[in-house]
Amino acid sequence: MSSKIARAWEKIQSIVMKRVDLLDEAVRAAASDSLGDDLRLRARSDAHKLHGTLGSFGFPRASELAGELEKALANPVSPSSALTLTRTLEELRQTLAEPGAEESGGEEREARAERAMRQGNETVAGRSSLVEDTGPTLSVLAMDDDAIALAVLRRMLTVPGIELRAVRREPEFWDALTARQPDVVVLDLEMPDHTGREICEMLRARPDTHDLPVLIVSATDDPAIRQSLFAAGANHCLAKPLQKEQLLAAVRSHAHPPA
Repeated sequence: MSSKIARAWEKIQSIVMKRVDLLDEAVRAAASDSLGDDLRLRARSDAHKLHGTLGSFGFPRASELAGELEKALANPVSPSSALTLTRTLEELRQTLAEPGAEESGGEEREARAERAMRQGNETVAGRSSLVEDTGPTLSVLAMDDDAIALAVLRRMLTVPGIELRAVRREPEFWDALTARQPDVVVLDLEMPDHTGREICEMLRARPDTHDLPVLIVSATDDPAIRQSLFAAGANHCLAKPLQKEQLLAAVRSHAHPPA
């Protein structure tokens, strides 16, 4: 685990473990046939957030396990099914107890992205584009209701040449958009009030934001869902866990589309 990621992990580890504890509460309730919908849906929401963020901190296997729990909690869980979830949860805890043990190339990827920025060259969509730190600053407005996911975006987009405004709630998003229109919008797909797809549709319906580049981040790689996002007007879809190189390339390419 790189030093930057390790420091970020220290800041959010307690939040992650609280989410794991809620999953544990839900699984134990399912085992005793007392899991209500309220607890199940809260646990599913936390599993979704873990699925989308753990990979960015060097835990790809933990991200997969959280995804399995998210899918299982989408429907009522029987006591017999709870046994499988208990094993999944135990493996998730064990994986998180060994920071960096399963990381695969994250530090190298970040170092490569930093080198690309310093050298001023970056490959975007199969073409070479010049990235100058002294050029115009790009304004990015990002929204994700999950504090950890937003921390990931802040870490990846806090670079020379990008000014990031990051918000967690929809009213803050619209206020920020009205105050100053960004060059690019980054939206999470799953949010409590309106989904990223719905907000994208709202932006496309407004004359002042009809052509605003919109990037949507999703923990799913379902082709049908991705197609629906493009149909709603999204310019680009990014899969979680986010990779810094890919995120920066997408932001810059859509802020400065080819002539």
